[in-house]
Amino acid sequence: MAKQETNVPNPTQERIRQEPQGTARELRSAYARFRFAADPALIDACAYERNALQAKYNDLLRRAKAPQAPDMPGAASFGAKGGSVCWS
Repeated sequence: MAKQETNVPNPTQERIRQEPQGTARELRSAYARFRFAADPALIDACAYERNALQAKYNDLLRRAKAPQAPDMPGAASFGAKGGSVCWS
């Protein structure tokens, strides 16, 4: 009896698809905090956080659109030159 294949998503591809969604949520939250910040130091902190999240989101979208090397799935997620990624 032949084993029927199920369409199980690749965990790496699933993470690449979901990570931009989570970052977009964080970005919306950062924009909300920025709009309501009153203290100048807090405004600066919110602006830095918003800019960092926007850069992260742009990078995640770029990587999600890039084709993955067949022998190294998810290789782009670990830095271009073998460095580590500092995102949570």
